[in-house]
Formats: sequence, structure tokens, C-alpha cells
Amino acid sequence: RCIISQRLVRRLCDDCKIGYEAEGSNLINIPEKSKIFKPGGCKKCDFSGYKGRFAVYEILYTDEVLINMIDNKASSGQIRQYLIQNNFQFINNCLRKHILMGTTSVEEMLKVVYLNI
Repeated sequence: RCIISQRLVRRLCDDCKIGYEAEGSNLINIPEKSKIFKPGGCKKCDFSGYKGRFAVYEILYTDEVLINMIDNKASSGQIRQYLIQNNFQFINNCLRKHILMGTTSVEEMLKVVYLNI
């Protein structure tokens, strides 16, 4: 009935995270000049810049069209296009929101989503 993908993401330490302005075009589509954060390092986070973790996830509910696409060996590009047309919320969209809220960093998103594939 559904497929769930989840990742644990490190949470930026609220006491030492460092704000900066996003620049130019980037891999993860953060709007230019958005205020985002990167890890600092303090005693409370043991100088890592991160304190704790949280889960991000995507839930794909299967429907007849998707099941038929899989059964007929549709390409991953065709399936992705179908999901986009049906407003599927990919895990990287969830992470992008957390970056813009200051919960985690761009570096953590790249590590968790793009390097763990």
C-alpha cells in the first residue's frame, strides 16, 4: 500500500549555529540570499555544531497507475515524472524546509540524501 523512506538528520545546535546568506545557484535549490545556517561548535554540543537528531521521511502511497508502471518496467525517470505530476513530496523537499528553518545545514542534507544513495 505504501513505501516509506526515512533518514536521521543531525540537528544544528541552537547555541552556536552560524547564520549566513545563500549564494548563487546551488545543487539543492535554496533561494539566493536566504538566511541559512552552518554548524559552529560550543561546549553544549561537544564542539560538533550539532545536538541531537530528527527524522525526515517521504511516504509513497501506491495507486493502480504506479503499480502498472512498475509491473511494465517503466524507467525511473518516467516514475519520477509521474510522482512530480501528482505532487509527491520528496525527502529532499522536506530537508530543504528544515534548512530554511535553521534546523539543519546544507552540508548535512548533502551527506544524508545525496551521499547515502
